[in-house]
Amino acid sequence: MRNGILRRSSEKGRPLLNDVWFAFFAWLLAFPLVLFLSQLLELLINWSFSITQLPDQNAVLFLKSTFENPLYFILATLSIVVLAPLIEETLFRGFFQSYIRQHLGSKQAILITSVCFSLFHYTGAQGLGNISIIISLFLLSLFLGYIYEKRGSLLAPMVLHATFNAISVINLYLFGGFTTGI
Repeated sequence: MRNGILRRSSEKGRPLLNDVWFAFFAWLLAFPLVLFLSQLLELLINWSFSITQLPDQNAVLFLKSTFENPLYFILATLSIVVLAPLIEETLFRGFFQSYIRQHLGSKQAILITSVCFSLFHYTGAQGLGNISIIISLFLLSLFLGYIYEKRGSLLAPMVLHATFNAISVINLYLFGGFTTGI
């Protein structure tokens, strides 16, 4: 029997801590794979279309616009690292994936939710950059959906999503580097 959106399983002991550890180990696998796929796709797009640089994601432009104001930067970082994972995981995994699972099963629910999650991040201003963003986020979403099904908890995908975004924000701010996942 399912016990609601936040926790479905009846795991004994310390389920919240176990969710955090599970998310951390999933991050160790997901982050390099998603980053590698994103970079490979960007190289292929740049080479195929003779482009020197793809447009930034809207979230990246938003974050970069706050670099000069510490308060705005803190608020932007909190919205990207805390609010976005909380809202997106509740909507996509908690409601959407749970609903689809009831009608089609877990694998189909993960797949359909991942397609919707990645397309949710489409923006016309990103141009050809949408290709690498959508495909990379589709892979990330597969991990998020899998750990939601495996753990029976929204906490695990929220932690994975938040960690992914946090590392991307830190790297962008400190090094101006990769931005997949924001």
